[in-house]
Amino acid sequence: MSNQKNLHDVHHGNDGLAKNPQANADQRHQGAVARDGESPQWHGHHGAFHNPNAGPQVKADALDKMQSLAKDAGKR
Repeated sequence: MSNQKNLHDVHHGNDGLAKNPQANADQRHQGAVARDGESPQWHGHHGAFHNPNAGPQVKADALDKMQSLAKDAGKR
């Protein structure tokens, strides 16, 4: 599951960079572009992962689906 978790952490890194007031405008833009390039489906699975009512299997499935969508994005 570490690959999927890494993908999830990359999303949070890009989101943090996009919102960082200490980053310059180009850095914030790069973070926003990378974050916003994720599909709406990816964001839905990301929400499921962070749902406090989701059980461990739901979270694991959400990570797997995020990884699958990220791999498919490279084929477009």
